[in-house]
Amino acid sequence: MHSLQVVVGEALKALTYAQIALGKVSKLANLVQQNLLFRSSFEATFGCNKSIPETNATRWNSVWMQSQAIVQLELQKLSDLLKSTAHNNLVLSARDQQQLQEIVEVLVPFAHLTDICQGNNMTTISCVIPGIPSLDQMLTDKELTTHHSASLIHSFLTGKNTLFITFE
Repeated sequence: MHSLQVVVGEALKALTYAQIALGKVSKLANLVQQNLLFRSSFEATFGCNKSIPETNATRWNSVWMQSQAIVQLELQKLSDLLKSTAHNNLVLSARDQQQLQEIVEVLVPFAHLTDICQGNNMTTISCVIPGIPSLDQMLTDKELTTHHSASLIHSFLTGKNTLFITFE
């Protein structure tokens, strides 16, 4: 489990192409969590059941959960909200949106494997070993269809060796 956290965390740190988009995601999450006035505007726009999770510096999946929450929003409404509340610097460009969508898609299997490995009521090591080849196949397939996330996929394809060494 720790190796999975390390590999994904290191790959996310190496995402130089998406640092602007991920920075906006983090700032937007903080804004929703810490600014009551903005939060009320956010909830008025998207409903009380929508939010953006807080950042957790020790868990890579907080970046994934935040990005996923944002790409699931109606992005035009989000842009309008940000502009109307004087947060134009956080408006996601079309490129930002595409990058975030790809990052979310690439990280989905890692998030699922992380959830499985964090199980408290079952033995999880038996899920890890078959999960690694599945991740490898998914990354190989994604490599053919990804436009912005080639460096992320490359980091995972080279980093997965760390996972194999740990579990062998």
